[in-house]
Amino acid sequence: MSNVSLQSLVDTVVNDFIDVGELFTALDVSNKVKEQMPSARHREVRDVVRAAWTSSIEPKGYGRSPITVNLSDGSTAQALLYHPLADSWDLDSKYDVQQRAKTSARPQVAAPVAVTVGDSSVSVSDSGTIVSQPAVVPTPVVTPTPAATTASEAWKNLFNTQPSLFPLR
Repeated sequence: MSNVSLQSLVDTVVNDFIDVGELFTALDVSNKVKEQMPSARHREVRDVVRAAWTSSIEPKGYGRSPITVNLSDGSTAQALLYHPLADSWDLDSKYDVQQRAKTSARPQVAAPVAVTVGDSSVSVSDSGTIVSQPAVVPTPVVTPTPAATTASEAWKNLFNTQPSLFPLR
């Protein structure tokens, strides 16, 4: 990956959405940005998108409207929907329930690779040089993926899994 700044990548993604007249939220931009920059955080992307409103989104004939989105835990939240002004009258059908239930992309992390040594026989010639070396065969380590938990479940389990630093009396 080239050394691209978050600002320039967000600007590129926003301009791509605007060029095709697509409705989008900061989450849509964030998920696209994470395809090229997996370390990007949604809240950072959201702040860059909001800062771009007056300079590069609104001047291109876009409006923004607050919408209700569905979170993965079943609750709802407010988000800003950026849309062409011509679509202002029909946001509910243009940005439907499925799009309002999107979640933040979590890029896959590559699994660690363990090295296994195959044949361990090494022969040495009369001159003292190594004639054959052990064969090195990389084997991927498969780690089971933990069950998906919500943030509230993780918070509750945090205190159940950590040993106390204070002795019990």
